[in-house]
Amino acid sequence: MSAYDNNNMANSKADEILKEAQQFYVNKDYDSALSVIRKGKGNLSPGLFHYNLGSIYLKKGELGPARLHLEKAKLSDFNYPMLWKNLKYIKSQSQVFDPTKSKDIQEVFVGKALDLPDSMVLIATLMVIVVLLGLFRKGIVLSKKYLLVAIVLSALPLGSIFFIKKGYNYAVALKPVRVYEGPSKIYPDFGEIAPGSRVVVGRFHDNWYYVLSPSDLSGWVEKVNLAFY
Repeated sequence: MSAYDNNNMANSKADEILKEAQQFYVNKDYDSALSVIRKGKGNLSPGLFHYNLGSIYLKKGELGPARLHLEKAKLSDFNYPMLWKNLKYIKSQSQVFDPTKSKDIQEVFVGKALDLPDSMVLIATLMVIVVLLGLFRKGIVLSKKYLLVAIVLSALPLGSIFFIKKGYNYAVALKPVRVYEGPSKIYPDFGEIAPGSRVVVGRFHDNWYYVLSPSDLSGWVEKVNLAFY
């Protein structure tokens, strides 16, 4: 059997799984739809698997798991308009925190950077470099020194976004998360972070994480209430 035949069989199996799940989805039997997608994980691409789970959880009104799986689909470079629409809907909910909704410029920058697909930033950077090389060959950019500086500057956004994505630990609140002054429930609590919120965490101590963002709710939260992606 050729690789082409194997690929066709895989695509056929994926179509069967998605059609079966869709039938349950249309009939609002979301738990059965979730079960079908989970059982068919091995036949679905990571992006397709997480996108469908996230979309079904969203229909169930479970913003925490929905956000988690949609973010995982995004990380898999799953490029489908409904993915971005569903994420936008979750972030638009008044109770849901996201860095992009903050009044703090640094938090907004981090949130925007996290939302950019790596492939998009890489392609944009490569396009700028190609244009610069073209200008150099045509004699518009005369100095190799200026060309090198321009190329380095064009790569800075990619480097900054890479640093943000690798330098921060970001997670989704799966359910209402109480924030405490210290890493224990014996401390006073500052408030609650709603399910579906995206948070940035720092220090870790005895199953507790210190929340850096949202900055107005900085404090300690239990690890069990967060899911990392």
